[in-house]
Amino acid sequence: GYDPIDEVTQYFKKLPIPKRLAPEITEIYQDGGNDIYMNLSPFSGGAVEFWDIECSDDIKHFPNLKKATLCYAKEHICDELIILGVDAEWI
Repeated sequence: GYDPIDEVTQYFKKLPIPKRLAPEITEIYQDGGNDIYMNLSPFSGGAVEFWDIECSDDIKHFPNLKKATLCYAKEHICDELIILGVDAEWI
């Protein structure tokens, strides 16, 4: 009951989001209460590690990312984002 629902996970993995939209992303706001997390795992209460950002390499796909508020990330990610020019903080 606390793991992500497989069908919902597959839906989001297959959801066609054009790569051309990546430059429009200027902010990431992670919160365990965000709708996406509640849809994926409604009984987890948000306190899980399923969605932790583990590596900052993919930031290159979001050239206009300016701010990141994090709750699902490994310890080093916030510092790495700051070094890469993103105003990053923990929630």
